[in-house]
Amino acid sequence: MSEGTETAATTQIPSIDEQTGDPRDVGWSNEHVEKSKETALNYWAFVKDILKSPSKRELNDHQHHFVFGYISIVLVSLFYGLGFYFYWKESLGFGGETAFLKTFFESFLSVGLEALFSVVSIFLVTRFLFKAPSLTFHHILGRYGALITIPVVCSIAFFLLAMIGMTSLSGILRSLTSLLLLIVTVITLLSYKDKAKAAFDPIYAVALIVLANVIYTRVQSELLFGDFLGGTFGNLLSF
Repeated sequence: MSEGTETAATTQIPSIDEQTGDPRDVGWSNEHVEKSKETALNYWAFVKDILKSPSKRELNDHQHHFVFGYISIVLVSLFYGLGFYFYWKESLGFGGETAFLKTFFESFLSVGLEALFSVVSIFLVTRFLFKAPSLTFHHILGRYGALITIPVVCSIAFFLLAMIGMTSLSGILRSLTSLLLLIVTVITLLSYKDKAKAAFDPIYAVALIVLANVIYTRVQSELLFGDFLGGTFGNLLSF
């Protein structure tokens, strides 16, 4: 009987891990949350610092700034995609879940890929035309991410105005966001002209970057959007 009682007690009483879960999982989760909070706070401080003086602050490179670059690209793509949906919903009167998914995700991917293409273009120009091998991709992304803060703010304003139905002002901010993304690309490229070890004129580098972005945008529209941008919709988007 004593053996049976001990066996029953052993099988009925759950282990500590079954009662509370693996403490290592809880510790990892808390650590992950704390790191996310710290990154968010650092990014917010970074944004406020950038907005005070963008042209001066972007030259102060730090190793971790490339993380903020990725965050800024995601944010400008996110808010531009959301604003784009509400803008065209108000302008053309379409809606529904299907229209939202199609419009938002295509715009989100379009802006995000265009921004990454700009960073890649700058990296290739500085590496092979400026002959500056010390500049890494993340180094350029950090500087680009600092300057792209202004387009991020414009995309947020575009989204808010489009959401409340102010199509005229939101349309201006949409065009301004796209223009600022191109300007940021050019300024980021020119900021490295002093590091060039080759006698390649920066004006030609700017012309090359702009041409590459224009060609990429046209090809991307055909491949990503297809017939969705045809007709009246395509003409309006090209504004």
